[in-house]
Amino acid sequence: MLAWHLGKRTRIVTEGFISKLRWATADALFQLTTDGFQPYIGAVDAGLSDRVDFVQLVKVVRHEPGRRSPGTLHQMLWMLSQLSSWGILTEADLHVAH
Repeated sequence: MLAWHLGKRTRIVTEGFISKLRWATADALFQLTTDGFQPYIGAVDAGLSDRVDFVQLVKVVRHEPGRRSPGTLHQMLWMLSQLSSWGILTEADLHVAH
């Protein structure tokens, strides 16, 4: 684990976490993938834009009426921060790290 930060999901807490991540990483290019929380975009741009390829991954889930458990995964969307464009990942694009 490179960095951790405890707090509510707010812009200010997010900026604090990204600042810790900057100090914990070398001045070299790496990939960062987050969920779709909006404050990550500005925080990563301000704190890591010189050394990160940043992608947000958003899961789109179908909820079935009357079912109490989490819904089934319908599709995954990714957003490349630099391009500000959305794409849809197919099943062939999905890889699981072990």
